[in-house]
Amino acid sequence: MKKLKELVNLIVGFLILLFFIIFKKQGSGKFYIKAQDNKLLNNFLKSKILGQLFKNFRYLEKNIDKEISENSIIYKNDPSLRKYGDSDCGQTEDVNIEKQQRGLVVPIIRDIFKKNEIQTVVEIGTGNGDVVAHLAKEYNEKKFIGIDFNTGTAKKKHDLKNLNFISDYALDYFLKFKDTKIDLVFASSTFIFFLPKEMEKYLKAFSEKCKFVIISDPTWNGVHKKKLIKNTYHLEEGVFFHNHKYYFETFNFNILANNFTHYKHETSSRPDIYINNVIAKNLKDLD
Repeated sequence: MKKLKELVNLIVGFLILLFFIIFKKQGSGKFYIKAQDNKLLNNFLKSKILGQLFKNFRYLEKNIDKEISENSIIYKNDPSLRKYGDSDCGQTEDVNIEKQQRGLVVPIIRDIFKKNEIQTVVEIGTGNGDVVAHLAKEYNEKKFIGIDFNTGTAKKKHDLKNLNFISDYALDYFLKFKDTKIDLVFASSTFIFFLPKEMEKYLKAFSEKCKFVIISDPTWNGVHKKKLIKNTYHLEEGVFFHNHKYYFETFNFNILANNFTHYKHETSSRPDIYINNVIAKNLKDLD
């Protein structure tokens, strides 16, 4: 009943708005004045559905041409906002890291280890460091690095000889060390916050020094079924969906896997979460 009432309110409000725009001079302004003393029109303007759509579109327009997103800048200045650096981050899903959304990447990485000579591994967006530390404990002969804007919690929580945490914007780290070769880079729920120009910069850097790249990102709103016309779609607020096939192939990577798996998140009521797992191999000989 509530949804039906909201639907009727949206339809009637929209029709009245059209009437004001078409038949009255300064129609939108007059509609706005009218809505302030009319309950139905007031509710139309307060609609959460419309409010969210307009809010998301304003965010897209404001950020789409930037080099780094507004959300990334905010997170850079205050990493606590997203809570990924909290000591107990993820444990509301499951104490076992491999059953958490961010840990779904672990078996994929193991498979790459089995089939390839991998020595240096970097995680972008390491948060509290649980995922990379989990791997470092299992493969103590390999070198692991976790990068995030702030790795204070990760450093306190994990102390391993083969694991190092670096507080930096990951792209800056890759650009600083131009001669460094990295066997594998991985990220979980990180690239969804990158803008198109940011994606291109990362892929350019990867093409110069990374053999393998693995990305595990959630997506929703059925975008995984969409015939892609654009290479990046805005989902909501600071979250994007990227056509990884386009980005990686543009920078001379071979896509070994690009699949979507339905995932029921324990702490999210959203029923349409899909995890996009991407494995890409650099076609350039970096040895």
